[in-house]
Amino acid sequence: MLSTKAVGPVRPAKANLPYILDGRVSYTRANLFEAVDASLQRLQTDHTDLFQLHWPDRSTNVFQ
Repeated sequence: MLSTKAVGPVRPAKANLPYILDGRVSYTRANLFEAVDASLQRLQTDHTDLFQLHWPDRSTNVFQ
């Protein structure tokens, strides 16, 4: 099984992650397609069995 993931929305919004998808870390259709393509290139393959969303896109933070 081959899996990979995409980073999601960063809270607080002021957090700056320019090294991840040029700072575009939201779950838009375009960003997810770009993340999948980048993962496939890095893994040197044309498919994965699982693609995960690393951080949930929700308004409540349950992580302590």
